[in-house]
Amino acid sequence: MVDKTSLGSSDEDTLPMRLDESVMVVDKTLSQVEMLGIIQEQALDLGRLEAEVNALGDQVAKLNAPMLNSPVHLAADRAIKVSEQQILDTASLLQADATASKRVIFWGHSRAL
Repeated sequence: MVDKTSLGSSDEDTLPMRLDESVMVVDKTLSQVEMLGIIQEQALDLGRLEAEVNALGDQVAKLNAPMLNSPVHLAADRAIKVSEQQILDTASLLQADATASKRVIFWGHSRAL
């Protein structure tokens, strides 16, 4: 059995805290004002990063627009749709042929009896 204290853990760390239990802050190196300042700086950084991401998204959209509207892209899109339809048509024909083959085999067996 593993000794929990050797892992830096104790029963106190795993048990839920009672509502009336006082909380003891061990690390008091930063005041609440300093922590609030750090949080505000991080919020500003996140806002700047979000603006950069939005700007990059706009740039990508501007770059994609000519490509998506190009004749080559439109022709490729049409070719893909035609190919997809041909695949579906071929699958339907194969299914119909398979069904017809089963009927012939069944009819052949029933005549032999």
